[in-house]
Amino acid sequence: MSYAFQGISTLSSALEAFQTQLDVTGQNISNVNTPGYSDEQVNLSESPTGSQTYGSTFQLGSGVNIASVTRVRDMYLQGSSLASNASLGAANSQTSATSSANEIVADPNNTGLASAIDGFYNAWQSLAATPGTANQQAVLQAGQTVASDITSTYSSIQGLQSSTSGQISSTIQQIQSYSNQIASLNQEILSAQGGGSTPNSLMDQRDQVVQQLSSLANVNVQQYGNGSYEVSMGNLQLVNQSGAQTVPTQFNTSTMSLTDGANSYPVQSGQLSGLMTAVNQLNGYESNLNTLAGTISSTVNAVYATGVNSSGTTGANFFDGSDASDLAVDPAIVNNPSTIATGASGEAADVGVAQQLGDLGTQSQANLGGLSPTQYYGQLVSQIGSDGQNALNSQSTQTALNQQIQNQISSTSGVNLDQEMTNLLQFQRSYQAAAQAVSSMDQVVQSLLQSVSA
Repeated sequence: MSYAFQGISTLSSALEAFQTQLDVTGQNISNVNTPGYSDEQVNLSESPTGSQTYGSTFQLGSGVNIASVTRVRDMYLQGSSLASNASLGAANSQTSATSSANEIVADPNNTGLASAIDGFYNAWQSLAATPGTANQQAVLQAGQTVASDITSTYSSIQGLQSSTSGQISSTIQQIQSYSNQIASLNQEILSAQGGGSTPNSLMDQRDQVVQQLSSLANVNVQQYGNGSYEVSMGNLQLVNQSGAQTVPTQFNTSTMSLTDGANSYPVQSGQLSGLMTAVNQLNGYESNLNTLAGTISSTVNAVYATGVNSSGTTGANFFDGSDASDLAVDPAIVNNPSTIATGASGEAADVGVAQQLGDLGTQSQANLGGLSPTQYYGQLVSQIGSDGQNALNSQSTQTALNQQIQNQISSTSGVNLDQEMTNLLQFQRSYQAAAQAVSSMDQVVQSLLQSVSA
């Protein structure tokens, strides 16, 4: 009769195993739309066999064990996803900044800075052609317009640069926050494993945080033998077995790195990299505007200083300021535009200086790389547009690549409802068969008991 009871015990282990498989299948189906959820599977193993003697000695199995309930993960795809997220994060942040810069210099109605530069030199041409108070007033207004447009454009680019630098600081804080979360989850996972369980849900949460972190910077993940993660950004450890490390808050965009004062940590990808690249580009745009403003101011003042106005004054400047942040028309001219000099003699008919100033608009300037002011600014606008388009192209490419990798991950680690329904039917039938076998075994036992008691 002991063999009959052993058979019931063996079938009982089968019922437990098949019930667990049904439970896990239900868990998978329930989380089919849960972000970051990894498909789970029950791993079974044969229970140890034992020696039985019935006439002769033989080996008899004792059922099935639930070895583990594990997540379905492809570590290669996981690593590819981290790299892809970082590249996409860099492209997204750079696209945002360059698109904003392009909006600043965009001039769909031809009323922006390019038009103001042409208008300024054309105003001098008109004054040379028709001297008089009206055209002197027009020169003043054109000078104020070009100076205002340059300082306004510069201020907008500078504001964008400042905002982007602020985003770098915020991103560093977010990197620290994610690192803290990963370290905390490491401890929770270790604690759960110490209690004998497999914390798949916590592992999924940790992987989700790692995915979010990977969009911010180039991260690499190594798993220790105890299941905890080490996370690093290049040569900077973010998380190790002792917990989250302090992320340096100082940064240098020109070297594309973070620094703690003693060491430098390169930033190679991710949103942080894209923002640093954008700041470098914006700094370049500011430098170009300063060069443009300084050249317009210096070349105009050099010619204007040779003129003599109606009051007999010579050596005056038309512009104050030497860069794009403070360019303005000299207050003396603003207060009395009728004193604007047109020639070197001071005579009303002398328009030589006005003509020279008008000609500057089409003359190449060494400080502008051999270009005229209008050409130089047009080149800057084209550069900003090109940078924006390149970032947009990169964003499009990285988005497609990232989606392809995510589709592969979903195919490998995600929940496949068709497969789950097949599993559900298989495990249900297995459970029913085991239950039917238990029922049959119970009848055998009952018959044996009745025969013994008879």
